[in-house]
Amino acid sequence: MGEGPRVSPGRNIRGEEGAASRDAASPREEGGKGGWVLGADAGCFRFNLAQLDADKYENDPELEKIRRERNYSWMDIITICREKLPNYEEKLKMFYEEHLHLDEEIRYVLEGSGYFDVRDEEDKWIRIAMEKGDMITLPAGIYHRFTLDETNYVKAMRLFVGEPVWTAYNRPADHFAAREQYVRFLAETV
Repeated sequence: MGEGPRVSPGRNIRGEEGAASRDAASPREEGGKGGWVLGADAGCFRFNLAQLDADKYENDPELEKIRRERNYSWMDIITICREKLPNYEEKLKMFYEEHLHLDEEIRYVLEGSGYFDVRDEEDKWIRIAMEKGDMITLPAGIYHRFTLDETNYVKAMRLFVGEPVWTAYNRPADHFAAREQYVRFLAETV
């Protein structure tokens, strides 16, 4: 690997305030198409690692290397579709509610596709399309939400540093130290 993971150009869609809530499963304006809109400046990374093989994730030495390097010691697999996820409709609503976590959120898409919406430095939504083979790391304290796309199916690996913490804090949650630290980080990069 040597050079480290590469950030893929990906398809990122910048939406105006409120646009992403009109239809959770469809893309918005493709203002960022062909380039990384959010990038490391906001502490959010979307990777499509040519070295990773989503079909062989159970025995992938490159995935193990990333897990060791970033201390991702815990993982599980979640399948989000009507047939496999208990309380499907309720869970989709919960995932789509704007929230933050006190720890990073790491997802590796093994099958299917969906969108992460994150807030930029001007508090506007950016839609990040995720598909098989993509890995994303969202920093602690970033407001975000997740939704499926038109396929209504995704199977993803959830990775954590240490024991998993599933607590989501819906907006407003600006009083948490993780949010304050993220806002300071964002102010320094602008």
